[in-house]
Amino acid sequence: MRNWGGMRCRRWSSAMNELCVVRGELSAQYAGRDLQGFSRNLRRLRRIGEHLGLPVIARVADDVAACLDAGNATALAATWARLMRTADQAIAGRWEDAS
Repeated sequence: MRNWGGMRCRRWSSAMNELCVVRGELSAQYAGRDLQGFSRNLRRLRRIGEHLGLPVIARVADDVAACLDAGNATALAATWARLMRTADQAIAGRWEDAS
């Protein structure tokens, strides 16, 4: 584990908490077919991934958004599953799996 220092650690912790919240919101929106909220939270998740230094989360969130925009339900389901696995790995602290 990294030695971050006080303020950086609090910012990291806050961003990780936000990642958890957004992941939960996205799951509910995907299940409920709330596409407007889903799209907004994908953009939010992208920014969180960039802030945390986890570019794979940002990339996969972009991939999910592209599938959503294209109306490709099969690709959306596949990229959505990948995004959830990646976010779960980051939340669990398995950085090497999520980056």
